Formats: sequence, structure tokens, C-alpha cells
Amino acid sequence: MTVPSDISHDGARILSISPDNNWICIIRPDSSINVARIRSTEGTFEVDSRVVELERSERDKPYRDRASFGTLGSYERTIRTVAFSHDSKILATGDLLGCVDFWVLQDSEPRDAVAADQDNASVVDSEDGGEEPVVIDGQQWKRHVPMPRLHSAIVHLCFRPGPSQPKAITNGNTVAPSEDSLLVVTSKHQLVE
Repeated sequence: MTVPSDISHDGARILSISPDNNWICIIRPDSSINVARIRSTEGTFEVDSRVVELERSERDKPYRDRASFGTLGSYERTIRTVAFSHDSKILATGDLLGCVDFWVLQDSEPRDAVAADQDNASVVDSEDGGEEPVVIDGQQWKRHVPMPRLHSAIVHLCFRPGPSQPKAITNGNTVAPSEDSLLVVTSKHQLVE
């Protein structure tokens, strides 16, 4: 796989490739999250030079945690694991604080040609002063509502495909045929679905 030097220069702690081989997620040493498109031609793979930096949800730490982590900076927000859903349309990350963040891949068109041709940037300024997500090949990663914080560090994340038929679950709800379930394992041996 060919990787542009400006992407490989900053290094990575975790890499994950989507099941459809169209996206690569790069977790940098500082736990910033970058995604880039993978292009394939004649049996070779190349990572696109346009990198999207995904923003994580802001989380407040309980007061009691601040004293124990006071000198460690943002250590507790270190990402430990990353997972793509089976259809490659959902990306999830888990960190040491017990937070799981999600991004959903959506079809979108850029507002103008500048957004489509933007190189090596995570966002484009819009007319109203806000930031506009980068659109690559008519798609963009949009932050989704995060899960509530769990009581211990996230050790592993994985998606499992939903049932092919509607299925009743124990709380009385039903799971639609197209929904994937996210399984989360924490450092206190909890399994959350």
C-alpha cells in the first residue's frame, strides 16, 4: 500500500482498514483521529493525500478523577481501540476514560469547488463562520451522538451484524434487520452491547 509521506510522517499508534477496503483510520500518537480514502487500481492500493481529522465529543471528567489524573494531562483520553461496522459506514473509537465516540459515513455534496479540492485539511470554513466537514468522493464522516461514559477503560470494540429478520430483545424492543450492534469490553470485564 502506497502512503503519502505527509501522512506517514506523523506516525500512528493504531491503524484500521474498513471492511470494504475504502477507508483507513489512523490514530496518531496524540490520539487524534484521521481518516483517508484508499484507492485501488490494478491490484495496488494507494492512500489518498486528503486526510480528514475527526473531532471527538467533549467529555467532562468527574471531579474525583481530576486529582488522580492531574499530572497526566489528557492521558485518560488516549484511544485504545477502533472499529468499523461491517458495512464500513460507522466508525467507533474507545478510550481509557471509558468513552466511545461514533462517526457515520454519509453521502454529501460539497458546497463549492473549494471544499471538493481541499488538500490535507480536516474542515473548510463556511460562510457563517462555522466549519464545514470535508467531502471526499461525495461522502463525509459526521460525528454521531456518543454513548454515555462507561465506568472503566475501553479494552476492545467490535461490531456484529444485525439479524436478517426483526428480532425481539430482552428489554422488549426489536432490532431492525439492518442495524449492527457494537460490543464493548471494558477493563472491569464488563460486556456492553
